[in-house]
Amino acid sequence: MVLIMYGQAIQETYHYFRRYPKDGHTLKTIIAALLFFDTIHAIFVAHVCFETALTKNSYDDEEAIARAYSLWSFRLKTVVSSLPIGTALVFFGRRVYRLCQHSRRTFVTLTTVLSAIAISE
Repeated sequence: MVLIMYGQAIQETYHYFRRYPKDGHTLKTIIAALLFFDTIHAIFVAHVCFETALTKNSYDDEEAIARAYSLWSFRLKTVVSSLPIGTALVFFGRRVYRLCQHSRRTFVTLTTVLSAIAISE
């Protein structure tokens, strides 16, 4: 499933760069960074699957599950998975700040309201 989503991310990135060549360098850098993080994540997931399912021939073994949790790629996968989320949050925070026309009071109020809505769901 991860590789299917990764393929879709590659396609969307390709179409973005083809359709919007006049976008700023900051946005293009963010899109490239998101694809890079997604690439690293797909590599780590593939490594975990290979090590647990194919290397030891113990697909249904509890030891294989414990071994998966101890792999370096499994541990780093969670860190790499949080990087795109943080990048997207910074990007959207920047957009909200620009929409508020650089007013700190409006930015703080809007961010607080949106955070309260997100937490309540």
